[in-house]
Amino acid sequence: TGGGTRTLATHSPFMWGPAFSPDGNEVAFSRSEMDGSWHIWSIPAAGGTPRRLTSAAAGEVYSRYSPDGRFIWFHTWQTPRRVGRVARDGGAIELRSFGADGDGFPDLSPDGSQVVVTRTDADAERLYVAPSRGGTARRLTSTPGAVGKWSPDGKRIAFAANRAYTGGILVVDVSSGREERLTKTGGWPEWLPNGSEIAYLVLGRTGNQEIQVIAGHGGTPRPLGQVRFNGWNYPFAISPDGKAIATSNSRHISDEIWLIEPAKR
Repeated sequence: TGGGTRTLATHSPFMWGPAFSPDGNEVAFSRSEMDGSWHIWSIPAAGGTPRRLTSAAAGEVYSRYSPDGRFIWFHTWQTPRRVGRVARDGGAIELRSFGADGDGFPDLSPDGSQVVVTRTDADAERLYVAPSRGGTARRLTSTPGAVGKWSPDGKRIAFAANRAYTGGILVVDVSSGREERLTKTGGWPEWLPNGSEIAYLVLGRTGNQEIQVIAGHGGTPRPLGQVRFNGWNYPFAISPDGKAIATSNSRHISDEIWLIEPAKR
């Protein structure tokens, strides 16, 4: 990053949680409608007309592409949350069961065989891992946590202590279950394509969110680019080549989907 900010789409009231397709050519996101429902939309990263992909009664949020780019995964807006997927071009949705209700925020392993979900247990949210085709999930973390993200090599999952910005960032080894805390604050982690760093959101001194980066095994955080947010609750995505960020941001009474691109050289 470090270049210009380009608006891909504007909508009132909300757009949220963008994700890049594996080829980097498309951005999917959640959009709320005037009737209060939420659905999945996509738009070419080069710009164009947004296209609605889902329209079920339960609503759909938190879009994430499958590694092969054929499907977009999500969870239902109405509770209890359910994880599902839809073809990249839209169509009928397919809900998946992992042994319990209350699963959300799916993220696929790099080979597409497993999915990590945030499950609402009786006392807290925790990460569970299940076969992506369906089946019983196993609990991965003992520490409460949410919004897990697979590392590019598939060996670790970054997650936040909660869905706010004060709980901190942790990682867990998928095979051993060993957990490691990286930060005391922050949330909504995203691996950089290099697989050795994690970007995440924090609240700055002004009350607006900022993006920081930390090494995957800890260290001193650093700011990422010159992203200027207005407010908070705007998860972001990093392009597969690591050169652009997609995020949403408030503008007066509407929301925008931004694409933040590298400086021209």
